[in-house]
Amino acid sequence: SGDCDGDGVLNGAEATNGTDPYNADTDGDGLTDGAEIIEGTNPNNPDTDGDGLTDGAEVNTHNTDPTVADTDGDGINDGQEVADNTDPTNDCESVGGSPLGTSDCDGDGLTNDEEATIGTDPNVADTDGDGINDGQEVADNTDPTNDCESVGGTALGTSDCDGDGLTNDEEVTAGTDANNPDSDGDGINDGQEVADNTDPTNDCESVGGTALGTSDCDGDGLTNDEEATAGTNPNVADTDGDGINDGQEVTDNTDPTNDCESVGGTALGTSDCDGDGLTNDEEVAAGTDPNDPDSDGDGISD
Repeated sequence: SGDCDGDGVLNGAEATNGTDPYNADTDGDGLTDGAEIIEGTNPNNPDTDGDGLTDGAEVNTHNTDPTVADTDGDGINDGQEVADNTDPTNDCESVGGSPLGTSDCDGDGLTNDEEATIGTDPNVADTDGDGINDGQEVADNTDPTNDCESVGGTALGTSDCDGDGLTNDEEVTAGTDANNPDSDGDGINDGQEVADNTDPTNDCESVGGTALGTSDCDGDGLTNDEEATAGTNPNVADTDGDGINDGQEVTDNTDPTNDCESVGGTALGTSDCDGDGLTNDEEVAAGTDPNDPDSDGDGISD
């Protein structure tokens, strides 16, 4: 009971199996009869699983399972995948097939089933395009479908991360904070300020907003809060119009709301600095002293 064809199967076994003891590869599929027994294929059928590939081609060329028509389980037979030039051992690659839920087709650390649950794209490792893979975002507890939310990522320029009506690219151009809808804190969103043609980085400039108390909107050296305390106009550097800025008057300990009181200033012509019933302009015309209610000292006011 020898092995006449040297295929590793004794002649008696070949008779039992129905194979040709004088032909090492009875079905001519590229696998010897002995190899077929090892592989679990039918030595009398060149395509044991009926997928259109010979058993020999499956084992020697494509590394597919010759006993399973769809090796990767994606719903497309191995033979069709070879014809389609896709990988019959990779369920993530096919024409018209469905990858397995347990696979990670984009290599982002999430299975396809996990991606379906989260709402991410199982074929794109970084669904939201922020530079952080979906799996890392899940680990970081950030939203992998929102490019504005990540640890160490970069939001898209076309997104509006703070919801103020300006894209991130537009915020860069305007010099505003892409993560703060009201960059200057005046109560008016950046997008509205751009629409109003006001400066969204300057709280002193808006339509209907409120400047910060710590700002100095008129540049007179007093903050808006200090102006409120002093009773001066936070939007006019020289509230009383005497030519001396409010901040300097506070420094000089003069009244920044009284043009008749300053160091080096000029009172308004319409004011009556000495309270004699004549304006300063009228005093000039009359030749009287606008700072002395009784210029000639006769006891009768000018």
